[in-house]
Amino acid sequence: PVAHDFIYRSGQYIFLCIPKLSLFQWHPFTISSAPVETEAETDVGTVTDTTDTTDMDSAKRGGMITLHIKVLGNWTLDLKNMIDEDEHEHGVKASTSDVGSSGSGSGNGKSTNENKHGKIIPILFEGPIGDCQINLDGNKYSNIILCSGGIGITPMRSTLLQLIDECNRGKIINKIIFI
Repeated sequence: PVAHDFIYRSGQYIFLCIPKLSLFQWHPFTISSAPVETEAETDVGTVTDTTDTTDMDSAKRGGMITLHIKVLGNWTLDLKNMIDEDEHEHGVKASTSDVGSSGSGSGNGKSTNENKHGKIIPILFEGPIGDCQINLDGNKYSNIILCSGGIGITPMRSTLLQLIDECNRGKIINKIIFI
């Protein structure tokens, strides 16, 4: 969970630090959840080792955020191994919520996340950072093409969910093509 004053938009990212792995390594990860998703709809952090993987009205306050993390280097491999060790120790497949990716507040965050086994994992983050390069909040575009590949799906997932929500609330969108 994140604090209610944590506000983000589709396409933004955070810098994440997990002190248990390294206090001095901060890594950027796109927030793949959409601001319109609720806590019940979102997991916290997904780690995978497979190769496939604005406007203030559209900003989200608090709740949960999702990060999809591809195992691609030593730090992400160490993160995956930390999850695997937890799974092995408890004899239960670790869920995505066992890692955690949350902090409190907009800007700098510090949090402890308790997983289903009662293990507390401190998480630090800075953000949200960046913004979508195209104004998708207005009515300028009614035909939209979203392209991504591999782990690049994360900002497109968030943008797609945001656009679908806006369409459901009356925004005129003729077509969304997701490639």
